[in-house]
Amino acid sequence: MYTQVADAEEYRQKINASANKMSQRFRGRQGTEESEKSQSSLSSSNGNDHQEALSSPGSDKFIEAYVSAVTTATHFWLQVVSPRAIQLDKLVTEMTECYSEKDNRELHQLEKVTVDSLVAAKFPHDDSWYRGRVCSYMHCEEEPQQSQVTVYYVDFGDTETIKLDTVCELRTDFLRLSFQAIECFLANITPESAQGEAAADVFEELTHASQWKVMMVRVAGYQQRGNTTIPCVQIINTDAQKVGMSQELLELCPDVSHVLQGLKCGHSLMGSNSCLRCGACVKCLGSMSNLS
Repeated sequence: MYTQVADAEEYRQKINASANKMSQRFRGRQGTEESEKSQSSLSSSNGNDHQEALSSPGSDKFIEAYVSAVTTATHFWLQVVSPRAIQLDKLVTEMTECYSEKDNRELHQLEKVTVDSLVAAKFPHDDSWYRGRVCSYMHCEEEPQQSQVTVYYVDFGDTETIKLDTVCELRTDFLRLSFQAIECFLANITPESAQGEAAADVFEELTHASQWKVMMVRVAGYQQRGNTTIPCVQIINTDAQKVGMSQELLELCPDVSHVLQGLKCGHSLMGSNSCLRCGACVKCLGSMSNLS
């Protein structure tokens, strides 16, 4: 028993260390139609091969996850909290050590830029190197190295337009880990009912987007887009500073009018059609009947 507890504590320490390191990667919301289109088109064109997945719908099981990238209040990317998060941290370290060397960059220089190809790409906000997929390429005839490449980071869900000299061939051994960014939609709400910057700002705040704070998520269903099946998820914020020592689950209300109330409310349904504390309706709360 002691060994199991020690192992669990060691695992949690490694997860926390990985999260602290990744929090330096913070870059904020994408916020542009072009970036969302690039991300979505790549997800649709590549199916789910070599892609991390969430649990099946219909299960009451919640899993730990990070919100790694956000485009709107209803469209975002998750990373599952698991041993693979530690493996990703190690992979990024190895890639950064490799591609930070000029000789290695020259050895793995791209001979041709192809849309949809996998690459190693530098992230301008922390100077680390990550796995990416090419969204688009803008060639500069006068100075080829000033050409620009738009890259979708397959382990995080965000996109950046960077210079060609910060994009290299991806070594095959760096493909040993499945792509960690999981595209998701927010369950029990239509995109039209949560449009705008205000809704996205609140969603980012409550989910600690790109800050590597643990959320609890559960698959409520799926939405089909082309050949791609995208999970629709419920999200629970377990931040004890907001909900107190009771560890009561805080529901992220999709309806913006209830979100600010939700910051101070642990939401009690008890079979009612609305929260007995703040009045948020079941539809907005995602029918979380397991809340006390």
